[in-house]
Amino acid sequence: MCRKYIHFIMILLLSRCALASPIMSKPKIINGIPTESQQLPWQVAVNYAHCGGTIIDTKWVLTAAHCIMSKDGTLIDVDRVEISPNLIDLNDKNSTSYRVEKVYPHPEYDNDTIVNDIALIKLATAEYDDRYKFDANTSLKLLSEEEQTIMDKQFENEWVIHQVRNSNLLASGWGDILPLNEQDGYDPHLRHTLLSGVPSDQCSSIRNEFFNTNHLGNYLKSAICATSPDPKLATDTCHGDSGGPLVWQNPNHKNDNDKGLRLVGITSYGYYCGANEIPNVYTKVSIYRGWIEKTMNKSLDSIPVSTFNYDPFEADYSGAPTVEAINVPLKPLTTPPKRSGGSTSMGYLLFLCGLLFFKYTGMNFTQTERQSEL
Repeated sequence: MCRKYIHFIMILLLSRCALASPIMSKPKIINGIPTESQQLPWQVAVNYAHCGGTIIDTKWVLTAAHCIMSKDGTLIDVDRVEISPNLIDLNDKNSTSYRVEKVYPHPEYDNDTIVNDIALIKLATAEYDDRYKFDANTSLKLLSEEEQTIMDKQFENEWVIHQVRNSNLLASGWGDILPLNEQDGYDPHLRHTLLSGVPSDQCSSIRNEFFNTNHLGNYLKSAICATSPDPKLATDTCHGDSGGPLVWQNPNHKNDNDKGLRLVGITSYGYYCGANEIPNVYTKVSIYRGWIEKTMNKSLDSIPVSTFNYDPFEADYSGAPTVEAINVPLKPLTTPPKRSGGSTSMGYLLFLCGLLFFKYTGMNFTQTERQSEL
């Protein structure tokens, strides 16, 4: 048993070294504000915040495909997956974790290009334990194709390059709050922040210029790009928040019970945390509605609409940190999107080591044991 955990720590240390390359990182929140209980009820932690996820029905979570895959691209054992709803602080020893019956990565997910980076997770069925279902008013409605058109038009109308632009997207997650893997950048508290959507043609142009290529646009057809509303600030997603929700508010439904909040994207990948030039990439969920409904064997329109009491787009972000954006290299990179060797900051590594200590001293952290085998 001890040897297993020593092996796990060695893997994390190697991952830390691999992450020194800026080519790609898995995201977490920079310049976000702390989240209170029930403010973002749809947010879940996958394997104790190894990744994030979004509740879309009483027994279903949507996340990124790479969150349920091993480093070699094979599907991880379902017994090693746990879902933690309403988890605000990773230090909470009373958090609840649910067992999983099955995981469903998209059949055309590409582990090298990270295209079709989407997966469904189904909680254990009633024959195992009837309590394994999410509470009412926790599921987030998925963006429809019609709403996608409205959102795309909003992005086009509100986007300005190298200037402050409107905040029209919400991202959330645990962990690093500083770019470039700075040692003091770990925070166990769930945070959320507002971002700006980048029109798809602008995103393709920016990324193609940066990577000195013209083929990245093909990767972005199934993606949404987002960046900091203020190009001088590092407001962004960063290390460890993959699989989490990207949320948009339909202006025509702000007064509805669910405040018009829609799941539009899944945090997927990026190249620099908090860069002022390169948008991060999120899986576009609207084009996968058919696959989702087929996998769930259920119409998404039949899911009851939740009632939310908190509107994150009306929240006060004036107290958020103002970490400055990093400048990307002037010389374009020539490497196309590929997975990095790891996504664990040193602060997070120390936190995990603490969890292993608590496990040996008798505290109940079953989530940590399973995460160690990912």
